Amino acid sequence: MRIALVTPEYPGCGPSYGIGRYVHDLHGALAAVGHQVQVLALTDGGAFKPGTGHAILAHLPHSLLLRPLAARAWLCRELQAFAPDVVEVPNWGALTAFIPASWPTVVRLSTSAADAGGAGRDRWRILRLALETRAVRRASLVVADSGAMAMRAAALYGRAADIVIHHGWCGPVVATPGPRPRAVLFTGRWEPRKGVDVLLAAWPAVRAAVPDAVLHIVGSGQPTLAAGDGIVLHGRLADDELAGLRLRCRIQAVPSRFESFGLVVLEAWAAGLVPVVSDAGALPEVVADAGLITPAGRPDNLAQALVAGLCSDLSDRWRAGAARLRGDLGVVAWTDATLAAYRRAIAA
Repeated sequence: MRIALVTPEYPGCGPSYGIGRYVHDLHGALAAVGHQVQVLALTDGGAFKPGTGHAILAHLPHSLLLRPLAARAWLCRELQAFAPDVVEVPNWGALTAFIPASWPTVVRLSTSAADAGGAGRDRWRILRLALETRAVRRASLVVADSGAMAMRAAALYGRAADIVIHHGWCGPVVATPGPRPRAVLFTGRWEPRKGVDVLLAAWPAVRAAVPDAVLHIVGSGQPTLAAGDGIVLHGRLADDELAGLRLRCRIQAVPSRFESFGLVVLEAWAAGLVPVVSDAGALPEVVADAGLITPAGRPDNLAQALVAGLCSDLSDRWRAGAARLRGDLGVVAWTDATLAAYRRAIAA
């Protein structure tokens, strides 16, 4: 099968977050089972065909509203030249909103740009939502990455997802966590949706109960905070640096106000961490009994869960998560379900 993956971010083509990692992993998983895959990345640094080492269109607008329109001709030329059997694109960025419906298209839903945190984005919410709605409604098939996102899509776009496919884990899984410091890790952008403010509000109570506890915060957009109280700000880290830091932590804190899936949970299990998550969006669905779940937006409850995670033996919960990475959240199940969705889109 010839598969085109269109994405607003990709590793090596500028800043890359959850969608970029997901597309990178999907590319590798599909290619590993013999399919021809072409990635077309329309990022704020330009239009890329990953692997060429440079932007083909170097001056795309940074605005998600204008980027699809500015790159329309380039994207159409690339798709015509590659002649894919199917095109997959995320809803975020609405990258297929302006291209002809010439190819079977699968839209894989993740958090909407209209829901993403940051006051600067709220001003454009209606326009962002309109473009995403156009892309979703024109799709041959709509895939949600969780039941929570499937329900959210019906409210956002007036079209429910046709199928739910959880993301799969493509990397290694530690054999056993082993002894580790009493450390908590947070990874994510500094925005209201990620709930880092809730985590910071909970932290004094954690330190009062566990004086040697350390909180590592990794991600972009961090403000200046006073040093001390066991908080270490890392900014953005390279993948190998973050992997090393994970091995020095026990708990992955995910206090988000919404997550369409939560790839960070899979990354935590793979590195031997137990996730402590909010009950928002897909997080309870993904974590189930393989972590601790607290009410979203409640620092007191989050503090209690973090203390429990730092002071109790939660190895049984980690083992449950690691088993899922090798089973229903593994690369084989993910790839098989994705290929079945592609065949369904082509038939439609």
